[in-house]
Amino acid sequence: MKLSIFILALVLIAVSYIPYFTGIFRGRIVPHPAQWLSWMIIISVYSLVLMHNDGGWATWVNITLATINAAVLVLGLKFARKVTFTTSDWVCLVTSIIALGFWLLVNQPALAVLLLTIASFIGFIPALRKAYQSPYDESAFTWSVNGFRYILTGIIVASYTFTTIFNSAFWTVLYVGAAVFLLVRRKQLKENQDSTDRKANRADKTRATS
Repeated sequence: MKLSIFILALVLIAVSYIPYFTGIFRGRIVPHPAQWLSWMIIISVYSLVLMHNDGGWATWVNITLATINAAVLVLGLKFARKVTFTTSDWVCLVTSIIALGFWLLVNQPALAVLLLTIASFIGFIPALRKAYQSPYDESAFTWSVNGFRYILTGIIVASYTFTTIFNSAFWTVLYVGAAVFLLVRRKQLKENQDSTDRKANRADKTRATS
Protein backbone atom coordinates (compact mmCIF):
# COMPACT_ATOMS: atom_id res chain seq x y z
CA MET A 1 0.00 0.00 0.00
CA LYS A 2 2.68 2.50 1.01
CA LEU A 3 4.74 1.60 -2.07
CA SER A 4 1.75 2.48 -4.29
CA ILE A 5 1.36 5.81 -2.50
CA PHE A 6 5.10 6.44 -2.90
CA ILE A 7 4.82 5.87 -6.66
CA LEU A 8 1.83 8.25 -6.82
CA ALA A 9 3.86 10.87 -4.93
CA LEU A 10 6.63 10.54 -7.55
CA VAL A 11 4.06 10.99 -10.32
CA LEU A 12 2.85 14.18 -8.64
CA ILE A 13 6.43 15.43 -8.42
CA ALA A 14 6.75 14.89 -12.18
CA VAL A 15 3.45 16.71 -12.78
CA SER A 16 4.75 19.65 -10.74
CA TYR A 17 8.26 19.91 -12.16
CA ILE A 18 8.11 18.85 -15.83
CA PRO A 19 6.39 22.13 -16.85
CA TYR A 20 8.98 24.04 -14.80
CA PHE A 21 11.93 22.36 -16.55
CA THR A 22 10.21 22.88 -19.90
CA GLY A 23 9.94 26.59 -19.12
CA ILE A 24 13.65 26.74 -18.24
CA PHE A 25 14.79 25.15 -21.49
CA ARG A 26 12.43 27.33 -23.53
CA GLY A 27 13.80 30.44 -21.86
CA ARG A 28 10.55 31.48 -20.16
CA ILE A 29 11.84 30.71 -16.65
CA VAL A 30 15.20 31.59 -15.12
CA PRO A 31 15.60 29.95 -11.69
CA HIS A 32 17.03 32.01 -8.84
CA PRO A 33 20.20 30.01 -7.95
CA ALA A 34 20.46 31.27 -4.37
CA GLN A 35 16.85 30.36 -3.64
CA TRP A 36 17.22 26.85 -5.08
CA LEU A 37 20.50 26.36 -3.21
CA SER A 38 18.68 27.16 0.02
CA TRP A 39 15.87 24.73 -0.74
CA MET A 40 18.29 22.00 -1.82
CA ILE A 41 20.19 22.24 1.47
CA ILE A 42 16.99 22.32 3.54
CA ILE A 43 15.48 19.27 1.82
CA SER A 44 18.80 17.39 1.89
CA VAL A 45 19.16 17.90 5.64
CA TYR A 46 15.51 16.94 6.16
CA SER A 47 16.09 13.77 4.11
CA LEU A 48 19.00 12.83 6.39
CA VAL A 49 16.87 13.41 9.48
CA LEU A 50 14.08 11.20 8.06
CA MET A 51 16.58 8.53 7.07
CA HIS A 52 17.65 8.14 10.70
CA ASN A 53 14.18 8.57 12.25
CA ASP A 54 11.89 6.03 10.56
CA GLY A 55 11.05 8.22 7.59
CA GLY A 56 10.21 5.20 5.43
CA TRP A 57 9.28 5.89 1.81
CA ALA A 58 8.93 9.60 2.64
CA THR A 59 12.72 9.71 2.88
CA TRP A 60 13.01 8.77 -0.79
CA VAL A 61 10.40 11.32 -1.80
CA ASN A 62 12.54 14.02 -0.20
CA ILE A 63 15.76 12.63 -1.69
CA THR A 64 14.07 12.85 -5.09
CA LEU A 65 13.10 16.46 -4.40
CA ALA A 66 16.63 17.32 -3.24
CA THR A 67 18.03 15.85 -6.47
CA ILE A 68 15.55 17.84 -8.57
CA ASN A 69 16.43 21.01 -6.67
CA ALA A 70 20.12 20.35 -7.36
CA ALA A 71 19.33 20.03 -11.08
CA VAL A 72 17.38 23.31 -11.06
CA LEU A 73 20.28 24.95 -9.18
CA VAL A 74 22.74 23.85 -11.89
CA LEU A 75 20.45 25.17 -14.63
CA GLY A 76 19.98 28.40 -12.69
CA LEU A 77 23.75 28.89 -12.49
CA LYS A 78 23.97 28.22 -16.23
CA PHE A 79 21.25 30.61 -17.36
CA ALA A 80 21.22 33.32 -14.67
CA ARG A 81 23.06 36.50 -15.61
CA LYS A 82 23.81 37.42 -12.00
CA VAL A 83 23.59 35.44 -8.75
CA THR A 84 22.40 37.51 -5.79
CA PHE A 85 21.42 36.48 -2.28
CA THR A 86 18.40 38.12 -0.64
CA THR A 87 17.91 38.38 3.11
CA SER A 88 15.48 35.45 3.07
CA ASP A 89 18.05 33.34 1.16
CA TRP A 90 20.66 33.96 3.85
CA VAL A 91 18.16 33.25 6.61
CA CYS A 92 17.26 29.93 4.97
CA LEU A 93 20.89 28.93 4.58
CA VAL A 94 21.92 29.86 8.11
CA THR A 95 18.84 28.28 9.68
CA SER A 96 19.33 25.02 7.77
CA ILE A 97 22.97 24.85 8.93
CA ILE A 98 21.87 25.48 12.53
CA ALA A 99 19.25 22.74 12.16
CA LEU A 100 21.91 20.34 10.88
CA GLY A 101 23.99 21.18 13.94
CA PHE A 102 21.10 20.52 16.30
CA TRP A 103 20.61 17.11 14.71
CA LEU A 104 24.25 16.04 14.46
CA LEU A 105 25.72 17.58 17.61
CA VAL A 106 22.99 17.46 20.24
CA ASN A 107 20.74 14.74 18.77
CA GLN A 108 17.57 16.86 18.57
CA PRO A 109 15.87 15.74 15.33
CA ALA A 110 12.48 17.22 16.30
CA LEU A 111 14.01 20.67 16.85
CA ALA A 112 15.97 20.29 13.61
CA VAL A 113 12.74 19.55 11.70
CA LEU A 114 11.05 22.56 13.29
CA LEU A 115 13.92 24.85 12.26
CA LEU A 116 14.01 23.41 8.73
CA THR A 117 10.27 23.98 8.35
CA ILE A 118 10.63 27.56 9.55
CA ALA A 119 13.54 28.11 7.14
CA SER A 120 11.60 26.72 4.17
CA PHE A 121 8.57 28.85 5.08
CA ILE A 122 10.76 31.97 5.14
CA GLY A 123 11.94 31.01 1.66
CA PHE A 124 8.32 30.71 0.54
CA ILE A 125 7.28 34.17 1.79
CA PRO A 126 8.37 35.96 -1.45
CA ALA A 127 6.10 33.59 -3.42
CA LEU A 128 3.18 34.45 -1.12
CA ARG A 129 3.90 38.17 -1.54
CA LYS A 130 4.01 37.71 -5.30
CA ALA A 131 0.73 35.76 -5.17
CA TYR A 132 -0.94 38.76 -3.53
CA GLN A 133 0.52 41.30 -5.93
CA SER A 134 0.28 39.23 -9.16
CA PRO A 135 -1.99 36.22 -8.53
CA TYR A 136 -2.03 35.20 -12.19
CA ASP A 137 1.77 34.72 -12.16
CA GLU A 138 1.49 31.75 -9.78
CA SER A 139 -0.19 28.38 -10.36
CA ALA A 140 -3.05 27.39 -8.06
CA PHE A 141 -3.00 23.95 -9.71
CA THR A 142 0.68 23.37 -8.89
CA TRP A 143 0.20 24.49 -5.29
CA SER A 144 -2.81 22.20 -4.92
CA VAL A 145 -0.85 19.26 -6.35
CA ASN A 146 2.00 19.98 -3.94
CA GLY A 147 -0.43 20.06 -1.03
CA PHE A 148 -1.83 16.67 -2.00
CA ARG A 149 1.69 15.30 -2.43
CA TYR A 150 2.58 16.34 1.10
CA ILE A 151 -0.48 14.45 2.38
CA LEU A 152 0.86 11.33 0.65
CA THR A 153 4.36 11.96 2.02
CA GLY A 154 2.97 12.11 5.54
CA ILE A 155 1.13 8.82 5.05
CA ILE A 156 4.12 6.78 3.88
CA VAL A 157 6.48 7.39 6.79
CA ALA A 158 7.48 4.27 8.73
CA SER A 159 6.34 5.64 12.09
CA TYR A 160 4.17 8.65 12.93
CA THR A 161 6.03 11.11 15.14
CA PHE A 162 6.50 14.86 15.24
CA THR A 163 9.84 14.42 13.47
CA THR A 164 8.39 12.46 10.55
CA ILE A 165 5.06 14.19 9.89
CA PHE A 166 5.24 17.80 11.11
CA ASN A 167 6.85 19.14 7.95
CA SER A 168 4.38 17.33 5.68
CA ALA A 169 1.39 18.47 7.76
CA PHE A 170 2.61 22.08 7.78
CA TRP A 171 3.13 22.22 4.00
CA THR A 172 -0.15 20.48 3.27
CA VAL A 173 -2.01 23.21 5.12
CA LEU A 174 0.13 25.99 3.66
CA TYR A 175 -0.05 24.88 0.02
CA VAL A 176 -3.79 24.21 0.09
CA GLY A 177 -4.37 27.49 1.90
CA ALA A 178 -2.13 29.34 -0.57
CA ALA A 179 -4.01 27.84 -3.53
CA VAL A 180 -7.35 28.96 -2.07
CA PHE A 181 -5.89 32.41 -1.34
CA LEU A 182 -4.69 32.64 -4.94
CA LEU A 183 -8.17 31.92 -6.32
CA VAL A 184 -9.81 34.37 -3.89
CA ARG A 185 -7.29 37.08 -4.80
CA ARG A 186 -7.94 36.54 -8.52
CA LYS A 187 -11.68 36.88 -7.90
CA GLN A 188 -11.10 40.11 -5.96
CA LEU A 189 -9.05 41.62 -8.77
CA LYS A 190 -11.60 40.56 -11.37
CA GLU A 191 -14.44 42.12 -9.36
CA ASN A 192 -12.40 45.31 -8.93
CA GLN A 193 -11.68 45.43 -12.67
CA ASP A 194 -15.34 44.79 -13.52
CA SER A 195 -16.36 47.58 -11.17
CA THR A 196 -13.84 49.95 -12.76
CA ASP A 197 -15.08 49.03 -16.25
CA ARG A 198 -18.72 49.66 -15.25
CA LYS A 199 -17.84 53.08 -13.85
CA ALA A 200 -15.90 53.92 -17.02
CA ASN A 201 -18.84 52.84 -19.19
CA ARG A 202 -21.27 54.97 -17.17
CA ALA A 203 -18.92 57.94 -17.45
CA ASP A 204 -18.70 57.46 -21.24
CA LYS A 205 -22.50 57.30 -21.54
CA THR A 206 -22.84 60.44 -19.43
CA ARG A 207 -20.41 62.36 -21.63
CA ALA A 208 -22.16 61.06 -24.76
CA THR A 209 -25.58 62.36 -23.64
CA SER A 210 -24.37 65.71 -22.32
